Amino acid sequence: MKAEQTDFFIIQLHYCIRSANDEDAKELSEVRVQIDGETENMAREQGEGYIDEQGFKRIIAEDLQAEKNLFLVTETNGKII
Repeated sequence: MKAEQTDFFIIQLHYCIRSANDEDAKELSEVRVQIDGETENMAREQGEGYIDEQGFKRIIAEDLQAEKNLFLVTETNGKII
């Protein structure tokens, strides 16, 4: 499923929430590893359950075809956050 992009402007910060696409796969792989190492709330250690760029491309493609799956990303200044 694909969602329309929604833009937000809050306290001089512009960001958008949008559906993930193939071009996001590499950055999503990198962000996931970073997040795993920065919070105690994730159920994984840093690098555990690693998903590479091709893995994210596969997940994104499957979610775009599914009727009930929605893969959203938040982006600011051209980077996924």
